[in-house]
Amino acid sequence: MIRLRMIVTFCDWITSTNLDELQLSVTPTNSIAYCISQSDTATGVILMDVKSMAINEILPSETLCSIFEYLPDDKLPWMHRDLVAATHVCSRWRQVALRAMKLWSTLDITSDCYTHIKPFLLRSGGVPLHIYFDWSFPSRSLRSGPLAAYLTPLTENWNRIRSLSLLFSTELGEDGFALCASLIGRASPNRTAPHLLEELVIDGDPTFIDGDGNVDVCIPEFLHHSFPRSLKVLGLYRAHAPSQVARISGLEELYLDSVLFEPPISVSELLEMLRSCPGLKILRLVTTPIAHHEQASKEPVPLRHLRHLCLKNDCRKDRFNVTYFLQNLDIRPQADCSLLFHCHSSPLPVQQVLPSNFTSTLETSWTSISFSTTDMRINLSSFRSVGARRVSKANITFHYPTSTIAQRPRPITFVGLFLDCMEWARSSGCTIYFSDGFQMPKSKAPWMRLFTRLPLLANMIIRMAIDIKVIEKEKAVYFLVRALTPTSSEDLENYCPRLRQVTFPNILGNELWGKLSSAVGICSEKRRSFGLQSLDILFSGVSGRDDIGWDQPRLAVWRVR
Repeated sequence: MIRLRMIVTFCDWITSTNLDELQLSVTPTNSIAYCISQSDTATGVILMDVKSMAINEILPSETLCSIFEYLPDDKLPWMHRDLVAATHVCSRWRQVALRAMKLWSTLDITSDCYTHIKPFLLRSGGVPLHIYFDWSFPSRSLRSGPLAAYLTPLTENWNRIRSLSLLFSTELGEDGFALCASLIGRASPNRTAPHLLEELVIDGDPTFIDGDGNVDVCIPEFLHHSFPRSLKVLGLYRAHAPSQVARISGLEELYLDSVLFEPPISVSELLEMLRSCPGLKILRLVTTPIAHHEQASKEPVPLRHLRHLCLKNDCRKDRFNVTYFLQNLDIRPQADCSLLFHCHSSPLPVQQVLPSNFTSTLETSWTSISFSTTDMRINLSSFRSVGARRVSKANITFHYPTSTIAQRPRPITFVGLFLDCMEWARSSGCTIYFSDGFQMPKSKAPWMRLFTRLPLLANMIIRMAIDIKVIEKEKAVYFLVRALTPTSSEDLENYCPRLRQVTFPNILGNELWGKLSSAVGICSEKRRSFGLQSLDILFSGVSGRDDIGWDQPRLAVWRVR
């Protein structure tokens, strides 16, 4: 029976003519014996068909090349060996791979992986090159010198480079520093960027510290010269750069992350740079010091094709720069935005950071507040809308150190002042996290000040660190329930009339069941008498029930109606 099943299964690989020859049938009594007697014939036909369908015979050359392109991995530079190994599988694979010059045009080079440079350059013919240098972990190669000899063919093909990525260590040593300097142009003052360069990424500065402790930073020489019009992507991370970079035009993607310009560029210069890049799609500006010089304002810079904006700056140092920068940008609602502000003052001046032409398109859906012993973070997950249609996302975070929070009597009150500054930040959902060591609210007043700023609140999650004592958790929950208990019909908007659910995901319900039942009952009666929304209070575990094991995750529900 097993042998018959094998024959019937493999017969799917055989043509209709072969099926007629085998005359397979399961109805006659003698058919099984006949099939077994013909098994050798069936096996032979199957093997012939399988052989004719071998992958190296049926796949077109274009498909094989597409498969080969996935063998090298940018994150693992030594994976070029897999591409070489593929050429040793069979003669057809070798012929197809060697004829596809594009396969050999991507070179990942590290201090330990560089012997493939010359063969790859020869096999790539004249197609554009994509070069990735990773010298973040210098080894003996940089000190002993063999890498320099292997880089000579690359300098001869300098103008074939379309994308160039340079990742440097902060301390290379004397030999490594000299090698980097010769490669990126310090030893060749006339070296400019590749003529048809489309993408340039520099991460880190090659530095050398001499015996006297002096630090020498090697800035790529080609950054001092004009760039080709073909450049579309520029990324500078933790690097030094001359101010001439601000004169680049025609970019589609710009990434400036912790860049030190020498001399510093001004906000006006940065705005003029963006004005010369009308097709810009991605802009990332992270903790990059920018000088501020007042001058006559011009028309806002139109960024009609912008799809993503990431801006992270220190409001203590660059508050006015950020304000001036944003006020002079015409950011279309279709652009996703990620903004982070490190604030070192009260929340009131933050109102001026985001201009009205930006906040007028915002609709906040969820507010997350995190309190710790060192800082406080307020994260606003929002949408940008055109009329009633949501077209993009905006994630805005404000970070306050402990010293700023200490200036206010209550952290929750601090959040209330923050929301007073930004009415657009009032959302329908809110998450609050209290870390271990943070002082919990000791009365209902802080909660009430917060709830008065959240009239649209419908869902609330309160997370408390596991190490917080049960008695402190009990007081916090008690005061929160009291703050949701209305006292008259005149101020119902201050008691979150739309609130439907409050969740305490890391508080066991059996710890607080008997202690809070009275407060919950009063809250239930008051909210029902004033016609407010029914309210569910959820805890982890199941309160007052011992028949269910604690290994089964559940939520205990107290319904306030």
